[in-house]
Amino acid sequence: MAGVHTGSILDKVDKYNVIECSHCGFKHLDPIPSEDELQEFYNKQYFQTAKPEYLEEDRREIIHRNIFFDQRIDFFSKFAPGTTLLDVGCGDGLFLERAREKGFNVFGIEPSEQASSIGRDSGLEIFHGTLNTFMQNNSRLFDIVHLKNVLEHVDKPIQVLEECASLLNSGGILYVEVPNDYDLFQRLGVWIHNERKSWLCIPDHINYFNFRSAEKLLQKLKFSVLRRDTTFPMYMFLCLGFNFIRYKALGKRLHNLRVKIEMFCFKRGLNTFRRIVYRGLAQLGLGRTVILYAKKH
Repeated sequence: MAGVHTGSILDKVDKYNVIECSHCGFKHLDPIPSEDELQEFYNKQYFQTAKPEYLEEDRREIIHRNIFFDQRIDFFSKFAPGTTLLDVGCGDGLFLERAREKGFNVFGIEPSEQASSIGRDSGLEIFHGTLNTFMQNNSRLFDIVHLKNVLEHVDKPIQVLEECASLLNSGGILYVEVPNDYDLFQRLGVWIHNERKSWLCIPDHINYFNFRSAEKLLQKLKFSVLRRDTTFPMYMFLCLGFNFIRYKALGKRLHNLRVKIEMFCFKRGLNTFRRIVYRGLAQLGLGRTVILYAKKH
């Protein structure tokens, strides 16, 4: 994110401001953490200390996860020019395993040594390192690039998107998913309870997007956005009086409730209805995440 970062200050946390950057077109930390600080955090801390339960929880909820994995895979099967798929920030390869089962030729990139080694033990081809390092010795192109929960963490999100674009075949599909931050449910919920803004995860999250800012980035890079989608609006619970920010155990129970609701829809033939509801929320700029499917020209 080269250039002068200026804009109104939205929040202050420790030594950082969160600004609405006029240069970048999205919210981010100021100052931006250095590459050395970030590399140290993700290589040694993220899965080991910051998110020790993350990998285990994903495996435990695999049936629920597969509902959403299959939703993406169905889209790729219809709109991608082929079946080669690169997952940037693939973790331990859970999504790659599902895509491989569905006939895709999969490859991953993961900066965490612990997570990438788990995936390789499952027979997946995963490069341990950063996207930038991978780019230095790569000559292959892909039909799909999957970029979930990455752009909020990196110091140069525009460069990451440019690199992803360069890895795609003509007509290839880019899947982007990031947290939808500062949305109506979040702002209203913390106001009701006079609580801290729990979506500010510093220095873990450097950048804070919404549908509008994420779409504008993709359009600047000559992508056409084919579909908006989102995930369950967890902060809606906060607006309804359930203060999961203060009471952590409540947050876990609400997460389990969300899983039960979505599993109920899946088992009772209501999954199409759920999809319609979530896409409707996305059109309104609501939902916990920004999900964009975009096509390279």
